[in-house]
Amino acid sequence: MSNSRSKGTALITGASRGIGAVYADRLAKRGYDLILVARSEEPLKALAASLSSATGRHIIPIIADVNNKLDLAKVETKLKDDQSITMLVNNAGFASVAPMLDANIEKMEDMIALNVVALTRLTYAAAPAFVKRGAGTIINIGSAAGISVEARYSTNSPAKASASKRCYPVGPRPTAGRSLVSHGNRCPLRSSWRWKTWSMQRWSASIRAN
Repeated sequence: MSNSRSKGTALITGASRGIGAVYADRLAKRGYDLILVARSEEPLKALAASLSSATGRHIIPIIADVNNKLDLAKVETKLKDDQSITMLVNNAGFASVAPMLDANIEKMEDMIALNVVALTRLTYAAAPAFVKRGAGTIINIGSAAGISVEARYSTNSPAKASASKRCYPVGPRPTAGRSLVSHGNRCPLRSSWRWKTWSMQRWSASIRAN
């Protein structure tokens, strides 16, 4: 049980399992309060209760599918209105691995809506508040598929690659990431492949700095 002062609040999407749950565990142990967003109610509430008991941090579970417009709007509003939020972890996403000619167009559309549209809307909901306060962190969970384009990743690769352009200062051209960094914010991209391979043993510098 921790009674230490909170380092702020991190909102994590896709938080009920996998990489999202690991981020929740690590951030709570490092002194962050949490807002956990996922569509799976039972595992999400179980995780929130477990982490709250183990760390003493204030943890709020929000049952929402950010691939649903109404649920997405609810999370956007939370990011805009809750001044305690200092970090956004855009983790929710999925991959559909199929050659273009064999792909299901409805599934591809759902993947783009979640991996690109939802991520973008949540980033744009959080960024103005972070800029106004002069500090904040946005972490977009990407994938090795975004930099290793293969035929079976015909849609997944560009969808994952887009995460790096939403909020990451890379390349010679001005990006959203560079403009936010100039206001004191941090916008790292994390590869899901890399995190799975390293089993979260290596923490991002931005999180350690907080």
